[in-house]
Amino acid sequence: SSVDERSAVPELSSCGALPSLRVVLLGERRVGRHALVHALLGSSEATVAAALADDASAERQQTYVAVILVGAQPVRLELCVPPPADEAALRTVLGACDALMLCFDASRPDTFDELRVLEDRALDARDSADSLRTTIVGTNSDRGVQVASS
Repeated sequence: SSVDERSAVPELSSCGALPSLRVVLLGERRVGRHALVHALLGSSEATVAAALADDASAERQQTYVAVILVGAQPVRLELCVPPPADEAALRTVLGACDALMLCFDASRPDTFDELRVLEDRALDARDSADSLRTTIVGTNSDRGVQVASS
């Protein structure tokens, strides 16, 4: 998997061991998962536009890393975007994740209808019976990002 290491504050290399949070973004192809990651990390509009193309054609997992501040505490945030059809990658990444973002395109209702199936797949793929914090996010490249439920 490729890793895009971006540092919000402070520098990733100067932090040493940090508490970490791994979030997996699931959704059908072309719902804007990569664009959502870049928008959340404050990327330029050109990078977000390129990420939309990545979302349509990604065949391998992408992992983006940033250091964010939670209160005054720096936390290492990993945003993982596995390919939708790769069950092995899904099992691997979900086994160690802390939270799940189910993504749909707000302009395509059929992508919302698939969220229950995606959530069931995610829970089946986890080895642990622990509950998984889940957020539903509606995206649309023309309208930006909206958090639909959490």
